[in-house]
Amino acid sequence: MWGSDICGYSQKSMPSIENYCRWLLFGVYSGFMEFMLDGKEPWNLTAANQALVKNIFNQRFTLLPYIYSIINTSADNGVTMKPLVGEYPDDSKTYAITDEYLFGPAMLVAPLISAATSRSLYLPAGRWINMHDYADYPFGGTTITSSAMSLTQIPVYIKSNSIFPTGQIFAGLGKKWDTTFDSKRNLVINAFPGVAGDSNSFTYVDYLDSNKHKVLSISASADYVISVKAPAMTVPGTVMICLHNPPISVYTDSTLVSDPQYDAAAKKLTVPFDANKPISVTIRGTPAKVMDQ
Repeated sequence: MWGSDICGYSQKSMPSIENYCRWLLFGVYSGFMEFMLDGKEPWNLTAANQALVKNIFNQRFTLLPYIYSIINTSADNGVTMKPLVGEYPDDSKTYAITDEYLFGPAMLVAPLISAATSRSLYLPAGRWINMHDYADYPFGGTTITSSAMSLTQIPVYIKSNSIFPTGQIFAGLGKKWDTTFDSKRNLVINAFPGVAGDSNSFTYVDYLDSNKHKVLSISASADYVISVKAPAMTVPGTVMICLHNPPISVYTDSTLVSDPQYDAAAKKLTVPFDANKPISVTIRGTPAKVMDQ
């Protein structure tokens, strides 16, 4: 398992804020992230730069349901971080790529390792979605230039036909600083539908429910019905579905949602769910309305 020993620099002085943030971000999208107390702690930064670091740390905590699950199922599903050639051995273009990797089953990560705010990267076969703006890259097997990244972003692309959890589940020191943290725990089921006929699943390891394995599933039928299902969760949350066009109708179980919360600019539909109740979201549409075939 690859990892990141944050701020493990040989020099004694603080690195530049750009170097600091880029290294932290590599840690966010790593199986192991450790912050060394070696004189380069974030409280030595300016208030503005501390805000950047806080944003990055919050990203890590939000990803922990995903990371915890893929680590705890790695014996069945493979290592947490994998070179592209490990997943695409028939694609000779992946053989020499050493600065990109797959992070679990859903994400391709391309860290920024220079002063540039964007970079060239290779997307293997399939359809990929920019995690930051949900821009669609439907033709895999090609080299692209990423969009410009802020100091709290690095290029991350989600594989089409993926489903995975994020959210505020693990408290860290949050419970010590915020006595109401337990009431704020939430889960987000992120769904990125594929084309008609696609289906996939993800095994969520529910830390709050004695580490029970709970299967999240997504499917897209030939008549353009997208379905997201999951068993009851320990905490409430939302199903977030990436859609580039508004749905015709949305159902929870068999009940029509009268006012679907679709954000056209963000390209996402959000559907809330309650704790301790099975989750079922169905989207009905046409190719032009839901999936750009």
